[in-house]
Amino acid sequence: MHREKIILFVHEYANFSAIIKDALQNLGFTVYELKIPNQKFKYSNLKDRIYNFIRKTLFKDYSYKDKLKQKISEQKIIDQLALIDQVDYALIIRADVLSIKTINIIKSKAKQTSAYQWDGLNRFPLIYETISLFDHFFVFDTQDLSTPFTRPITNFYFDHLDTSNLVSQNKAIFIGSYFENRNKVLQNIVTKLNTNGVDTQIKIYSDNKNEIQKIKKLNFEHLKSIMTYEENLQHIFSMDILIDVHVNEHNGLSFRFFEGLGFNKKVITTNQSVKHYDFYNKNNIFIWGEDKDSELIEFISSPYCPIPSEIKYKYSFENWIKYVLNLEKHIPITLQNTLPPGASINPK
Repeated sequence: MHREKIILFVHEYANFSAIIKDALQNLGFTVYELKIPNQKFKYSNLKDRIYNFIRKTLFKDYSYKDKLKQKISEQKIIDQLALIDQVDYALIIRADVLSIKTINIIKSKAKQTSAYQWDGLNRFPLIYETISLFDHFFVFDTQDLSTPFTRPITNFYFDHLDTSNLVSQNKAIFIGSYFENRNKVLQNIVTKLNTNGVDTQIKIYSDNKNEIQKIKKLNFEHLKSIMTYEENLQHIFSMDILIDVHVNEHNGLSFRFFEGLGFNKKVITTNQSVKHYDFYNKNNIFIWGEDKDSELIEFISSPYCPIPSEIKYKYSFENWIKYVLNLEKHIPITLQNTLPPGASINPK
């Protein structure tokens, strides 16, 4: 690739932007990273707090607080953009946290703009106001493809990392934030794995006292702060099995599947839609609640089954970014159609 310039904005979570920036630089891009300071939101006055309460309670409008957050970060981003000249591309992940004014300034700086929403669209409704502003807007949930101007994509794995000297253990790991509906499933998976001789590590972040008590009562490890994604990967590298418990807010495939694919790890998941994807292999992915319990022993004891190199490359970050930016020699990334009857996929 030529030394092309790209503006990068990633909604700050687990320092994910740092590893994406590193991956882009590894491919030869000059990266201009936009950052919003990670700080807890506080209402600037009582009027905003009361108005937000009224909007939520009477009108079921949950977006006002998010708009306040946009306003707080707006000038910070605009100040950073003022230092950037023209670039070739802009990649925005979670555009709902940016104001329309900010997005339009980014558009004025970049020849091509792309956005990726790595969560269900309905979870952050402000995103609907921004979709048509981008040249390319990508979603990872087939149900969101019925929204105009959206295009399909999945998550990915980082193929620039050196994993040649890694040694893994016969252990299973889950790392994530607290979701009440995960507890029982995680507990059942842990019990079954332990019974079959597989040690488990369940690491869950929460800053809520009641949730922390539940985490400890389940004998899971409580994380006092969100683990960075690079720290997360170090744990994943040392394990043979990754645990993925699907949340019902979207039908997209989590990063666990692509970490498993990229780093030759097995995955135990509750997300049944994975069986429709081209990288699915029953030897590598056990679908909890669908595959038979009696098959779990064979799944644990059998070796990882290598996936064809072209399929594996398809979900690498290198191919992912080529597809997003519409660069030459990319492999298109599609989603399995699991839309409800009567719905249609936007062909764009």
